[in-house]
Amino acid sequence: ARSIGNQLQMRQIYAKLADIQEFQTYQLEKDRDRDIIVPFLDARSLVLEAENKESEEERVLLYREADGKIRTALNAIYTDVETTSKRFARSSNNPFKLFGNRLNRYMGYLTSDFQIATKYVGVRMQLLEYMGDAKSAKLVLQQYQNVMYDFLTKQVTRKGLSTAALMHDYFPYDKTNMNCWYTFSKEMRPALKLGIRTLELSLNGEYANDVYIVSVEDINDEE
Repeated sequence: ARSIGNQLQMRQIYAKLADIQEFQTYQLEKDRDRDIIVPFLDARSLVLEAENKESEEERVLLYREADGKIRTALNAIYTDVETTSKRFARSSNNPFKLFGNRLNRYMGYLTSDFQIATKYVGVRMQLLEYMGDAKSAKLVLQQYQNVMYDFLTKQVTRKGLSTAALMHDYFPYDKTNMNCWYTFSKEMRPALKLGIRTLELSLNGEYANDVYIVSVEDINDEE
């Protein structure tokens, strides 16, 4: 009877802990929606409103407000990338390696952050170009490239590994995506380095060039 009572008590404790974990995950998702998704939806609504304005001045005012919303969302994403990278590095350093689900969640957030940021950067650059602010558009692209380059190269562990290198070590690979993070990092590092240098020269007036945006989206992404 005592053994059965202990088992029931342990099952109750486990169920309560599972409920707490589920609520925490739910709260994290809500916070991400509030900080990252909602500002972009606001910006989209403002752009749609602008299209119905007859006055060019009114349209530009709404476009500027929309640009501010996207800027806020991008800053939230970049902050999340930095924070998640630090937590990911600390969890991977745990000697008992009991945090598989947590590591997967961190990697999921990082992957989602960069996918969303790529789309937001493209939209914001188009808005700025439409308003005739080509220099700010280049600065937006430069910031994005710097964040991505840090993700690929900045050391976040005592062993000198970057976040991308940790992603390569812990990502749940299968036959369809084997070594995708290693390949991605190897191909993107020189391209980003060149892009950052080119933009620096362009912003300093030493090199006249047009800015092109190239984005790669998941073919399974229906949004």
